[in-house]
Amino acid sequence: MSDAEIENWEKKAKTGLLERDSTLRSFLSNMRNALIDAVSGLSTTITGIGITTGTYDEKGKLYIDEDTLKTAIQSNPEGVMNLFTQTSSSYPGTTIVRKLNASQRAARYSEEGIAYRIYDILQDNISTVRDSNGNKGLLIEKAGVENDASESDNMLSDQLEDLQERIKKEEDRLDDKQDSLYDQYTTLETYINTMNAQLSALSSYLSS
Repeated sequence: MSDAEIENWEKKAKTGLLERDSTLRSFLSNMRNALIDAVSGLSTTITGIGITTGTYDEKGKLYIDEDTLKTAIQSNPEGVMNLFTQTSSSYPGTTIVRKLNASQRAARYSEEGIAYRIYDILQDNISTVRDSNGNKGLLIEKAGVENDASESDNMLSDQLEDLQERIKKEEDRLDDKQDSLYDQYTTLETYINTMNAQLSALSSYLSS
């Protein structure tokens, strides 16, 4: 293999089952939105205190303007604190989040500070507690987690089992095809041997 072929092969080998996964992409998008969406009742924003995001290719990297942040903390410490730690007045607490419906979650989200929003998003994706629809976190349902029933009962495991079953069926089909070809070869070889014997007998008869 050429160097280019080896490089392409290694790159492909490192591509996991979750490459370009829609659940992960949604997870990351929700995390970004949690940072920039306004918090109900607050005029303070993440950019207003000197925290900004990098370009798209930097994949969510945050930049902090220390002078702007220090000024914001000195001039409005409560506003900066609430931006991160404000709790929902309609649906407070942490354990409640998995039992809320869509409209309740929307109300909770708008009232929450950034830290609580991130907590809720993490619960949506990695919680082993079932929600109001009976589902665990989205990533848990998809990939499972150790020491939980989802470790062997998840979407990726089901897909792998399906692929293994399909591979097994294809191997059985190839085995049957191989046996069939061997049978045909044996029949053909027997036929050729018979023809050779007849030809030899005919040659012997004609030469006598």
